[in-house]
Amino acid sequence: MVISHSLRYVYIGIPRTSSKSMIRWLCTHYEGKTVGSHHEMVVPEEARDYLIFTIVRNPYDRHTSGAFSIPWGGKRKYGRKYESLGGREAHESLREQVELPKEHPEPLEERIKYYTLEKDGSGVGNCPTSVMNQWYYCKAAGVTRVLLYERLPQCLKELPFATDDVPEYPHALERGIRPPGTFFDHFDEDEETVVWAYESETFEEFGYRRFDAGLPASSPNSLIIG
Repeated sequence: MVISHSLRYVYIGIPRTSSKSMIRWLCTHYEGKTVGSHHEMVVPEEARDYLIFTIVRNPYDRHTSGAFSIPWGGKRKYGRKYESLGGREAHESLREQVELPKEHPEPLEERIKYYTLEKDGSGVGNCPTSVMNQWYYCKAAGVTRVLLYERLPQCLKELPFATDDVPEYPHALERGIRPPGTFFDHFDEDEETVVWAYESETFEEFGYRRFDAGLPASSPNSLIIG
């Protein structure tokens, strides 16, 4: 989470939606300070009347990004199992050369069942934020404006505190390499059904369409909700 008391905003970082880049951008250019964990969603009482915003992403693309991501160090959890990754500092050459992750040992449907998240958000204590339904993530945090990932960086101009000359948006390095193609090139019909059932509210509330990756051309850059 990033908060600026001077500019009266709170940014909530949903995983796999450019959150590392947004945190860097806000802290560098717009007086932001990180508060709590990277993906903290509980807004402090003194900031609840500020602008609370986030970025959401097409669920198909978000789940594909998560499937091929690799943290820079430590371990990555696969359901009940852990894979050692080794510690390396972020570097562009390593990002380009890293091998693709091994195929996940558990189907997407089984992973989501294991997390046991109720769609109203009541099970969030058992569910990693990396797969949490984005609509309920927004509701839990009290988000009032949503930027659409597919409209970066132009959507940044719609933030009320942004200057006319919007600073360049950074690219935070990730070790995962996204292979060519969309969700439908890497996952089957059963996995599509799981993603749709799990994030149907995200599709419906933010203008995404079932069986379509990306965002319709007619969609706006951002939405006011709540």
